[in-house]
This record gives sequence, structure tokens and C-alpha cells, in this order.
Amino acid sequence: MSAQPCGCDEEADHVCAAHLELPAVPWFPSVVFPRTMPSVSRPVIGLPTDDVARKKLPIWSGVMMYFPDAILAVAEVSRKGNDQHNPGEPLHWAREKSTDQMNTAARHMLDHSRGNLKDTDESYHLAKAIWRLCAELQLTIEHAQL
Repeated sequence: MSAQPCGCDEEADHVCAAHLELPAVPWFPSVVFPRTMPSVSRPVIGLPTDDVARKKLPIWSGVMMYFPDAILAVAEVSRKGNDQHNPGEPLHWAREKSTDQMNTAARHMLDHSRGNLKDTDESYHLAKAIWRLCAELQLTIEHAQL
């Protein structure tokens, strides 16, 4: 039985659309992030159209060429996660299934810090943490754009 009049069950981690907000982050009380953000309603965020601004973004030379192996490991995590959580479906981020980015990233970082470099699926714990941190950053940026 739910304690909420709308039928939400916080203990089962189920909430209705009216309660999608997470509590404020304790060390920064003014920050409240949504649990999920449906991609259909998010604003289009992307590359600037201005040539000068575009050339100031070294996506290839300043990110991909710095960390090619790390990017490949994170891409592998993305594929393996999709195969696990969305079997038979095209690669996509099922945001409603992926909602606890910071705690999950922290657990993978703790595993790594204890010398356990790879998870049971042979993916690097740090690659899983980076995927989760990228997800949190994406949600944060989208939320700031609203």
C-alpha cells in the first residue's frame, strides 16, 4: 500500500510523473535533478552553427585522440549494457532503466580502487563508471537547458 495519494511507492523505487524529482544533493542543497528525462521532450543540444565556435571544439584531436582506448572501452560497455538490458533491440540508452548514475559509478570506482579492474562481464569497472558519469553529465546538461 502506498503512503502517497497518487499511488507512488518510494520504497520500491516507483514514482509517478508528478514525483520524478530526486531529493536535493546533501552537500549542495539547491541542486535537484530529475530521475529520468524522456528524450522526446528534451531540447536539441548539439554543435554550434557558427564556424568560429565549432572550430573551438576539438572533439577529435582533444578527446578521441587523447583517449582512444578509454573511448573504445566505454563504447563496449554501452553495447554490452544494451545487449543485457534491451536484448534484440537496436543500441539505445533506456533512460527509464538507468537512473542511479552516481551511486553506480561510485561502486565501480570502489571496485577499481580495490584492485578489481574488471567486472564479471570482463568490462573495466572504470569504463562502467565513466559511462555512468557521462550519463549523469548528459542529464545535468539537458536539465540546465530546460
